[in-house]
Amino acid sequence: MEENSQAKREQNPFTRRIARILIWFFVAMMALTFLSRAASDALKAKVSVGYTSSSSLDLSVSGSGKWISGETQFFTTYFARRISKVFVKPGQAVAEGDPLFAYDVSTVTGGKKVSEQKLVAAQRALEKAKALLAEQPDSTYLSSTVDNAEQALLFAQFTYEQYVALQNGGVVRATCAGTVVSCDLVAGKTSVAGTSGLEIALGTPQLELRIPKKEAERVATGDEIVLMREGKQEDETLRVRTISAPDADEMVTILGAQSGEEAGKTERKIGSAQDYKIRKKSGQYYTCVPLEALRQGGGDTYYVYVIREVATILGTELEAQKVDVDLLAHDDKRAAVDAALTSEDRLITACSKEISDGDRVVLHDGD
Repeated sequence: MEENSQAKREQNPFTRRIARILIWFFVAMMALTFLSRAASDALKAKVSVGYTSSSSLDLSVSGSGKWISGETQFFTTYFARRISKVFVKPGQAVAEGDPLFAYDVSTVTGGKKVSEQKLVAAQRALEKAKALLAEQPDSTYLSSTVDNAEQALLFAQFTYEQYVALQNGGVVRATCAGTVVSCDLVAGKTSVAGTSGLEIALGTPQLELRIPKKEAERVATGDEIVLMREGKQEDETLRVRTISAPDADEMVTILGAQSGEEAGKTERKIGSAQDYKIRKKSGQYYTCVPLEALRQGGGDTYYVYVIREVATILGTELEAQKVDVDLLAHDDKRAAVDAALTSEDRLITACSKEISDGDRVVLHDGD
């Protein structure tokens, strides 16, 4: 018995040494694994993430335009008579009834007879054209007919006004409100019937916007234009009146005008700048990604990086995997895409360095 006890005592130190060695081995392995993983993580890109969502896009268009003259009309003199006085000059605003110029009637007491029936006929033609347009408001042809009828009535009114003026002292007055753009009448010189006269911008000034073709695709005739001044919205608004075809520089010209009771409330200086915003909302898109997550490949190809978990000898790690997407539309914050993505996918929105498909990454603290 004593011999067996002695043998066991001699074996126990060796067993304990082996156990201690194994323990230190596993501790060293864990330490090395930790250091290796820490070193590996230090070399990986740190990334921030975002998620997909279902939402509409803000397709608003904003910028700065300039005020220009509204539609201009050249009103010619009906009589070849000496002009005794000119009351207006270019840039001057005139109201209906304001004096424009005067014929010299000191030696001339009359002129060619202008029938009032022509004025009445022009008025009836305009009323008929407007009635037809009301029945078919989307007709481009009828809209043009109304415009032509309005011009014909303006000419008829101005012609008749000149005839009346010759009978009442010679002062010809404005038959509509507007801004004088040009005037080739000179006091002391004879007017040329049907050729000389005044060009007048009718109504209120218009806002001219020049925007890229891509942005213009969001805008439609009739859209509201919100006027901005020093970041604040003004009381008056405009409506998109016309949209031009793209020019050689792929720029589109849009004209906005006031209408109804708002027209003419605020005086606008021709040539002055004006900030604006055309508010537009898209329909609902099923898959929208943060704009920071969208990356462009060659041409019109787009993709995102999605974080996937992969098993390695160092444990579970995070890997950036490339997912191709079809870009449908975007605003300043989100992009609507067609892609095999879910609401659970973590999309890389920012990273500390360039990454490629398959690269290992680590999350920023808080992500």
